[in-house]
Amino acid sequence: MPEPRLAAAVNLPDSGWQVFHPGEPSQRVFSEMNSDDVAELLADDQLPIWQAVSKTKNSENQEISWYIAGTQPGWSGAPLVLVILLEDGAPQEAMEVGRELIGDALQVE
Repeated sequence: MPEPRLAAAVNLPDSGWQVFHPGEPSQRVFSEMNSDDVAELLADDQLPIWQAVSKTKNSENQEISWYIAGTQPGWSGAPLVLVILLEDGAPQEAMEVGRELIGDALQVE
């Protein structure tokens, strides 16, 4: 489990790009075999990702949809995970938006 980061670097007007160095070392959460099995189970047949989508209700009984996706273990680029939460209970819309965003981010046609 790598340390979560919103940015890897910032471009400062006075000094140019400043890279943020990782803080805490990564920790193992799942065995490689278990995580590979789950990624394969959730694999998308058109993009090099795994994905899941669901609909549930929050504490105010409002329907919400969420979509989560990430790059497959064999992906050669930087690992990427995407999470989308829609407060209208539309899982299909969450998946459509998510697939388009992650496809664009991975530059996959």
